[in-house]
Amino acid sequence: MKLKRKYKKIKVKPRNDLKDGIVIGTLITVILALACFTIVVFYQDKYEGSLSELSFEDKEDIIKNCENLSIVESAKCVELQVRKIYNYNLSNVGIILNFTELVNVGGVCSHYADLYCTIGEKLGFYTEDVVIDTGYGTSSKSDRRVKKAHKFCVWSNDDAYVILDQTKTFEFKFA
Repeated sequence: MKLKRKYKKIKVKPRNDLKDGIVIGTLITVILALACFTIVVFYQDKYEGSLSELSFEDKEDIIKNCENLSIVESAKCVELQVRKIYNYNLSNVGIILNFTELVNVGGVCSHYADLYCTIGEKLGFYTEDVVIDTGYGTSSKSDRRVKKAHKFCVWSNDDAYVILDQTKTFEFKFA
């Protein structure tokens, strides 16, 4: 005797591939956004968390805190420490200031560029100060027109070059 098997018919709903694609795409986007956010938070803590705890009394302490790092890491380290003392004071244009005076009374772009170049040389990088003309303006001390300029420092080595400009760094790695 031969048994016949009965099969139950299952109804299959038609798939909506577009809807599934949107859901999967949204999930991937959210996961990538969370991953990027986590990386940014970790990166920021890596520098600002540990470096903000560093203390310094003079320029030599900044050098000691930032030595034996890559050019980019050294520049970021120095920039974060200079931010602690940064005080833009236009009344000191043309006045020569030592480190203590710069900390106490503030300075202009040329003072900070000189500081960055001095520190960069001590850290073993090639340095160059760059002065660019920014046009003409009226002197704050008199009504006569004066030529205006801006000064910043560039560090370089075989791996990259970094522009240090007051409280910002711009890094460019060689290919």
